Amino acid sequence: MGRMIGMVLMAVGALAVFFGTVFVLQSVDVLGPDSSSMVENSDWTVYGLLVMVAGVIAVVSGRILRRQPQP
Repeated sequence: MGRMIGMVLMAVGALAVFFGTVFVLQSVDVLGPDSSSMVENSDWTVYGLLVMVAGVIAVVSGRILRRQPQP
């Protein structure tokens, strides 16, 4: 059961890292449309970094759970 939860955590964490990266890139006007509420908005940079950190924590936690020995 722990291995399955670990895989799910890793997948969700990878998606969070991806979306956090998109948020940061849009907030610094590297990616996305010319006009958006995210463009050049430092709040979205912070939100993106927080989402990325949460994603990395989820990926690491998932890897730890996957390495647990099976009973």
